[in-house]
Amino acid sequence: MKQTIKKNMSQTNTNLGKELNYQNSQNWKLIFPFILKIFTNVRQNRSEVSKELKGKSGIYLWFNMTNSKFYVGQAINLYLRITRYLIPSFYSNTTNTQPTKSLIRSAFKKYGPDAFVLIILEFCEQNQLNNRETYWINFLNAPYNILRIGNSRLGYKHHEESIKRMRGLRPNYSPSIEHRKAISEAIKKEHLKRKLNPEYAASLKNKIIAATGKSIYIYNLDGKLVNTFASINQFKKEMKITLHHNTIYKRISENFLFNNSIVASLISLEPTAIKKILANKTTKAGRKVSEEGRIILNKTVRLTNIKEHNLSKLCSSLLQAETYIKNIEGSANRVTMQKYFKSKSLYKGSWLIEIIND
Repeated sequence: MKQTIKKNMSQTNTNLGKELNYQNSQNWKLIFPFILKIFTNVRQNRSEVSKELKGKSGIYLWFNMTNSKFYVGQAINLYLRITRYLIPSFYSNTTNTQPTKSLIRSAFKKYGPDAFVLIILEFCEQNQLNNRETYWINFLNAPYNILRIGNSRLGYKHHEESIKRMRGLRPNYSPSIEHRKAISEAIKKEHLKRKLNPEYAASLKNKIIAATGKSIYIYNLDGKLVNTFASINQFKKEMKITLHHNTIYKRISENFLFNNSIVASLISLEPTAIKKILANKTTKAGRKVSEEGRIILNKTVRLTNIKEHNLSKLCSSLLQAETYIKNIEGSANRVTMQKYFKSKSLYKGSWLIEIIND
């Protein structure tokens, strides 16, 4: 009996559907006695399908009347699963340039839902679905089934485009409660490992920075590459720069002279490019840098505190003057301090700032 059934179901006679009076379910059962239920014109008879299948789990088979090929599938709710095949979007996203690997979806697109007859092979409990689907797929040797094990991806190969999408962000993905707990436990273990092993933590941090950070290339005034930082954070920390990230990126784009001695770049530059930059360097205030490098930040600054004369000091540069006042007052800004050079006004109500050399 089994050999006869398999012969009937696996034959490729394209006239089989026509020879059968498929409107008469009894004809089907004479040839395929294992059929439990059969539905023709599923789209027109959805109410009947709903009545018979809604809320039931089991194994179904789509039989293509045009070429006698078929597909075996499983469903927790047969009605909901079957109606998915009747929605055009289910198979309309397949294209000629990038076809789906799902043979049944391609067949539904090519022949249309009306070319298929729905057969229910059996009803079964949910925990038996995988085993029963595997049984029917292999027993009938279903032509449209790529995978030979029920609810398994074993043997399936994704398109390159699909692999790229899976490697990217998944904005609509929501992990289950169990998955979230597992992630939480993994994070706790990772934090504990970093806490107990500082060398591992530092190594991991450097790997992350190298993979995600933007490299900063540092050149001296001679155009020589003197350092490379893996990220903007590392650059700020090593150079003791307290500016905001966005401000640093802006100044890099403006070829700003950091610490009055270095040029920073987001790309590796040739020596000739560095020389061109240095020839037309500007500070934040927009002042040109001469070939001798005489910029206002290098000039000697005299600070006079009119309230406490013992706090007065002679500083070698504006940067040093800014640091000195900041240590006393709690804050200072050298750009604002420059406005007090000629006005003779008191900075922060106490400081007279003077440039004493040209």
